[in-house]
Amino acid sequence: MKQKNKEPVGVRIRLWVRDFVKQMPLQMMVLPGIVFMIVFNYIPIYGLKIAFQNYTVVDTLDSARWVGMENFKIILTDKYFWDSVYNTLGISFLKLLFGFVTPIILAVTLITCIIVFPLWNVVVNSFSSATAVASGKSIFWPADFSTANYKAVFSDTSIWNAFLISVLKTLIGVVCHVFFCAMVAYGMSKEFLQGRKLYTVMGVITMFFSGGMIPTYLLIKSLGMLDSFAVYIIPALFSCYDMIILMNFFRQLPQSLEESAKIDGAGYWRIFLTLALPLSKPALATIALFHGVSQWNDFMTAKMYILNEKLYPLQMKLYEIIVQSQMASMQNPTSVEITTTSRGIQLATIVVTTVPILVIYPLLQKHFVSGMMIGAVKE
Repeated sequence: MKQKNKEPVGVRIRLWVRDFVKQMPLQMMVLPGIVFMIVFNYIPIYGLKIAFQNYTVVDTLDSARWVGMENFKIILTDKYFWDSVYNTLGISFLKLLFGFVTPIILAVTLITCIIVFPLWNVVVNSFSSATAVASGKSIFWPADFSTANYKAVFSDTSIWNAFLISVLKTLIGVVCHVFFCAMVAYGMSKEFLQGRKLYTVMGVITMFFSGGMIPTYLLIKSLGMLDSFAVYIIPALFSCYDMIILMNFFRQLPQSLEESAKIDGAGYWRIFLTLALPLSKPALATIALFHGVSQWNDFMTAKMYILNEKLYPLQMKLYEIIVQSQMASMQNPTSVEITTTSRGIQLATIVVTTVPILVIYPLLQKHFVSGMMIGAVKE
């Protein structure tokens, strides 16, 4: 059989542009995610060129003097660098060994010994007096029951402000993240989407490479998000990994549902909002829980980008309490009272920061049944 001659390049470009314009509703779902990756992933990757420059805090990426491979020579000749490499490889191997093989055999024992008992011990000591904590008598049950630690925690007005910031950034962050990822994932789930292969490659690259701490900090600074609540939300708005999970879930939705909606005059946006999202509760709940835990436990964002204490989340406040207690212990190493009181307050703060996640998890657990199709049409 004779193969058909390919159409001229100009014709193919016009057809591609025509199809792209026809798919504009779908493209408008995907393109915000592409813009996000370019700004928050690819621009910081470009900033990695400071590895070849004599960069200081007063320099810019363009003004810093180019030194070529000099920085790498300094690192490679440093014996501590190779020690850190060996340590990293060893830790990675142990994580692979004990994080993949061993839990299959010793899951229940490890959970009990490593998670349940230490967490229970934290709760027990948080309800014990400073004397009981110092004596080590509070192991399975509070010795000399006391709520003084919690009174000290809740009497600090900054704790309530930090709690409010944590709640707001978690709720707003989860809603924005889940919706944004779902929007991009729905568009990417269509195999006929023009540019889909390019979008996929761009997303996969961001899963393996990042710009590092300094280029990302410079980007956040240039965007004016230092000391801003937006720094908790916008940089965490999109995750290619979460997008892929949702994309695969959207692919499992029966095509007959979407075709029926199109016959009734629904467009892609209406199908996404009224059909795809309600039928994707299991996947959405999973992403919401993972991102919610990440937002709630995150303190590095505040440590790097926030100077205003009024914007500190609860985890950053906990970090400050731990640092202050350690400094107090160093200044008065012989004072058992200061050490034990500080430790009790630390444990009480840990309990306060952990309880909300433990309460929310059972509420979302029922949605973890994948494949739930409410009102779906059987093929």
